[in-house]
Amino acid sequence: MNKSLQLRIQQELENADIEHAGRLLATYMKKYPYDYDNYSCKIAILMAEGKLEEANKVAWEAYHVNHYNVENLYNMAVIYMEMKEYLKAVEFLNRTLVVELIQKEYLIPRETLEQEINQMMEFVNKRLEELPEELKGAYLEQCSMLMRMVERKFDMHETEFHGMQKD
Repeated sequence: MNKSLQLRIQQELENADIEHAGRLLATYMKKYPYDYDNYSCKIAILMAEGKLEEANKVAWEAYHVNHYNVENLYNMAVIYMEMKEYLKAVEFLNRTLVVELIQKEYLIPRETLEQEINQMMEFVNKRLEELPEELKGAYLEQCSMLMRMVERKFDMHETEFHGMQKD
């Protein structure tokens, strides 16, 4: 996607002018209907409108086109967090981390990932008694595994970065 247009759409969303952002995207999509970045912009607009089910549908369409797009995997995690489907959110955060490790494409800052995982763990700990028994252990294990992956990912990234520096 044209980066300047993408920035304009983002600015419109930040300014809460969702309608204008939608019009900009619709115009762009008519001209470039097969641009993969259209999915991310459409998801952002739908989420800003509070249309989580529709955003989820678009995210799944994007997923079927490319299972390994970090931005879309992360969007799916955020959508599921907003929908309070934390097990699915954990699953897609996990996929995001794995793909980032494989591709060495670090799009999501460590602090953001850690904050979101902690938020989900906090939610589960508060409502642990409400969860079905078979999900409690699996959920907590997934969250702790995600934290270990975040630490490993950024430790590896820092090692690679320092290893590339000249003496």
